[in-house]
Amino acid sequence: MSQANSHVRRELMLLTKSVLSPVALGLTLLYSYFTIAHFLVLPSETRNIMMPVAFFSAVFYLSVWFLFNRITLADKWIYPISLVYFFVASLNSNLHLYFSNQVFQTTNIMLLVIAAGYFLMSTRWLFVSLALVILPWWYSFQQVVSTPEEIAHYQLAMFTTLFVTGLIHYFHRGTATDEILLRLRETDLRERQQREASRLETAVHVSQHLKTSLEEFPLLENIANIVRTQFNLSIVSFFEYIPASEHNEPYLRLQAISTADPQAFAWPTALSLKDGMVGWVAQHKSAIFAPDVHQEKRYLAWAETCPTRSEMTLPLMVGSELLGVLDLQSDQLHAFDQYDFTIFQILAEQTAVSMQNAALYGRVRAFNESLEAEVQTRTQDLQNAYQKLEKLDQAKTDFITVAAHELRTPLTHISSYTQLIERTPTAKTDERLQRYTKHVHHGIQRLTMLMESMLDIAKIDQDALDLVLSRVSIADLLAYVVEQLHVGLAERDLHIETTAVLTTLPPLQGDLQLLRKMFHELLINAIKYTPDGGNITLSGRFLPDTAVVEIKIQDSGIGLAQEEQELVFAKFYQTGSVDVHYSGTTRFMFKAGGTG
Repeated sequence: MSQANSHVRRELMLLTKSVLSPVALGLTLLYSYFTIAHFLVLPSETRNIMMPVAFFSAVFYLSVWFLFNRITLADKWIYPISLVYFFVASLNSNLHLYFSNQVFQTTNIMLLVIAAGYFLMSTRWLFVSLALVILPWWYSFQQVVSTPEEIAHYQLAMFTTLFVTGLIHYFHRGTATDEILLRLRETDLRERQQREASRLETAVHVSQHLKTSLEEFPLLENIANIVRTQFNLSIVSFFEYIPASEHNEPYLRLQAISTADPQAFAWPTALSLKDGMVGWVAQHKSAIFAPDVHQEKRYLAWAETCPTRSEMTLPLMVGSELLGVLDLQSDQLHAFDQYDFTIFQILAEQTAVSMQNAALYGRVRAFNESLEAEVQTRTQDLQNAYQKLEKLDQAKTDFITVAAHELRTPLTHISSYTQLIERTPTAKTDERLQRYTKHVHHGIQRLTMLMESMLDIAKIDQDALDLVLSRVSIADLLAYVVEQLHVGLAERDLHIETTAVLTTLPPLQGDLQLLRKMFHELLINAIKYTPDGGNITLSGRFLPDTAVVEIKIQDSGIGLAQEEQELVFAKFYQTGSVDVHYSGTTRFMFKAGGTG
């Protein structure tokens, strides 16, 4: 309240100060006019006195106006200078009254009194000013008045003037005071709103920080620093609640603290539930705040020179579970109000949830790290196994290449000796021997084809297969392959149906020999898994959108299960239990059937 009264007095003083400069200029013009008027109107005896007085008064007010525009007037000189204003004006009016013997000059004195009541905002200085005006007037008035009627008339007029002056001063000062108090309340309200908005903004900022951070200890440290700086606190600390164990009672462990001077005190790292406001809050799970800690019995000073004057302590809880305590300390009395309590209560709840999330995240992260280590171990094992498989696959490829080359020599010998046997006179006449040599030639051809296929596989594995590209007719290609297999088809009573659309397909750009081998193996596979008397259909179509020719080989064999279709192009893969299959030269009994 005293601070508000002091503010009002100063504002009233500044209101008086604001009119001193324009009033000085106005009085300069007024007394300049009086100087000329006195010279023209007054008799010589009065003129010789009043004209210099009016002139020097004008010079005085002009000097004051000039100084006001050049220097800044200290507040303590405002009312004394105002008093000089009225003294100079009173001197002019009272001298004029005294030397002119004109009692009606009292009217000027009355106007001066009313002006003092309006412009002076200090009642004390108003009384001093009125004394400087009224006392000289009373002396001059006594010298010039001539009749009792005039005395009564002007005395009544002066008392009326003083009464009106008092009313003017009272209402003007009261109105100005009300305006100042209203502005003061508006300023206080605006500052409070700004302070609350700033604190709410800080709370929102902390809330966003809580949502984006999952590291518990850096999280609490950052929040403590933000809250301390934004709320202008001296100490902000977070304590973690440690439940009771077999060997220890429950206690509070300091997790984060923010202070302007961390080296000033030896901060406690642990508190029992009986220590100070922090322990009381942990024990009762209820928030408290002390406007003056020296009046709070539960307050515990952390150090003898600790600057704390007010303190607020809140529990950090999720549901009914206590996670810790938030402690806020300020070096100012009554630093916290109910609005602060609401803000910090929300902040404490959000912090508790974030602490719980951070703890869960820590456990999940530890599990993930353990799982990642296990995965890395398993991955390394798989890589080692894969490297072994690569070596085995390379060894297999090398074996195929070596075996294919090594088989050429004995096959050449077998072929040469078979040809020599065929040229003998006995072989030319012995049908049985001719049949034997024919079977030998068929076996040599099949084994040669097998070796070439094995070499092609090895080249494909080593990316060393050379292609001889040419234009290939699909219809001619399939006709050639079918012709090579006509003997086996006839023996098994298998029928190959070739659709007419094959002749309309555009030619391909490819390696003719490799295409023949590919379709030969596909048809061999179809023959192998097709029962005697079955059908094999060759069809195709051109896909213009992708410029692709699609060839379909459909048989009536045992078919492929869904899980085996992805393995159909694996090397040396064979599916089904085939008791009878055709390999081009050999015939077995067939038991299974179905769509191939």
